[in-house]
Amino acid sequence: MGALKVVRERAQSSKDTDLKAHISTLYDSVLSLKEALMLVTDENHELRLGLQNWNPAAQRGPELRQVGAVNYYFDAYRGRYCHRYYDREENNRDTT
Repeated sequence: MGALKVVRERAQSSKDTDLKAHISTLYDSVLSLKEALMLVTDENHELRLGLQNWNPAAQRGPELRQVGAVNYYFDAYRGRYCHRYYDREENNRDTT
């Protein structure tokens, strides 16, 4: 990028308008590529964070386990909760 800036500055003092136009186009193209690279890098970072937080067990839904005489659903993100609460929430999700 630094070398391109130097060439662009030198071309400004040149009388060759065709050269100026080509260097200006090149400079704009490099800036567009730099912007695209930043967007892809940001998206890659977000995808990597999502992959680190991805839990295949959570994708299958909570696991029903008996604790003493009571059944609880266990979810990796929300911990344990009562099956009645989960069933009620599941039914509400189906109607929305």
